[in-house]
Amino acid sequence: MVLLLIFGCTQPETGNEGNGTGGTGTGTQNQSGGHLVIGEGQGTVVTQGGGTNQTPAAEYVSNPGSDLYVYFFNVGSGDIQGDAILIKKGDVDILVDAGPVQKERELVNGLLEAGVDDFELVVSTNDDPEHTGGLRYVSDRFRFGEVWRPGEGSEAYAANLNTLGAEGVKVVGEGDSATLNGMKVTVLNPIKGEDRFFDVNNDGVVLKIEDRGLCVLLTGDILGSQQTVATKSGPCQIVQWPNHGMSEGLTAINWFMDQTKPEVIVISGSATDWTDSRQSLMGAAHLGGVRNITVLENYLGKDVKITWNGLNYTARVER
Repeated sequence: MVLLLIFGCTQPETGNEGNGTGGTGTGTQNQSGGHLVIGEGQGTVVTQGGGTNQTPAAEYVSNPGSDLYVYFFNVGSGDIQGDAILIKKGDVDILVDAGPVQKERELVNGLLEAGVDDFELVVSTNDDPEHTGGLRYVSDRFRFGEVWRPGEGSEAYAANLNTLGAEGVKVVGEGDSATLNGMKVTVLNPIKGEDRFFDVNNDGVVLKIEDRGLCVLLTGDILGSQQTVATKSGPCQIVQWPNHGMSEGLTAINWFMDQTKPEVIVISGSATDWTDSRQSLMGAAHLGGVRNITVLENYLGKDVKITWNGLNYTARVER
C-alpha cells in the first residue's frame, strides 16, 4: 500500500493537490565543489596508491536533467528515533546520516534497492548513535567520496569518521556548499567559530538542497534555540521537521512554518513518541484550515520518498 501525493500536476493520481512547481533548467558542471565531474557518456580511470586502477567515488557522470529522488528511510526502533536520508540524482548519491546500528542491514537493503553504487558525498549531521550507528556497516559495502561533519563531537566520533575509507573528511559550517549534477547543497548550520552553541544538537549540520526550483530542507536534531536557521533557509517545499517532530523540536513551531512555508513536512524517526507532542505538530500544519500542509511520517512505512522531475514532485509513504 502506498500513499502518493503529487504536487504541481494538473491531474494527480491520488492524494491532495498542491502547487509544488519550479522552473526547469539544464546545464553541465565541469568542476563543482572540488568534485571531479565526467561529461555525459564519458568516463575516466584514476590510478590511486599501489598502482590499482579505480574510479574515485567522488567522480560521477554529469546529467543535470536527471530526476531527483529523496528517501527518508525508516530506521527508527522503539525508543531509538534515527535518521538516514538518501539524495539521488542520476549518478550522484548523497547519504545524510546512517541511522542506528540496529537498522544497518535494513538501511543497506534500501540503498541497494534504490540503485546506489557508491556515495559522492556522505554527511554526518551530528555525533549521535541514532545518526551514526550504521556508518561503518554502510562503508563496508559502498565506497565513500567526501565526508562532511560538524566541528562539534567527541574524539571517538572523529576517529570513526576518519577510518571509514572516505576520500576526504571535511568539517563544514554555515555557507559551505557544493554543486553536484546541477543540484546545490548548502550548509545552513552550524555557525562557524566561537559563536556556536558547543552542543551536539544545535551545532548539527542543517542542509538546504536546491534543484531546478525545488527546495528540500534537512534539519537534523536542532532544538528551539537554533531554529532561527529557518530565516537563512526561507521558503522550502519539503521540510524535515527538527528533532524527529518531538519535544524541543516544536519550540518555535508556528514561527518555523511561517518562515519556511512548507507544502510537505516529513517526520523521520520511530513511531514511539514518548513526549506525546507530535499531535501539536499535526494541529499546527492545518491550524484550523488556515494552513494545508501535508505531514508524512516515515515510520508508517519503509520510507518517505520524494520524486522531482524538474516540473512536478510527488511525496509518498512507501509501504
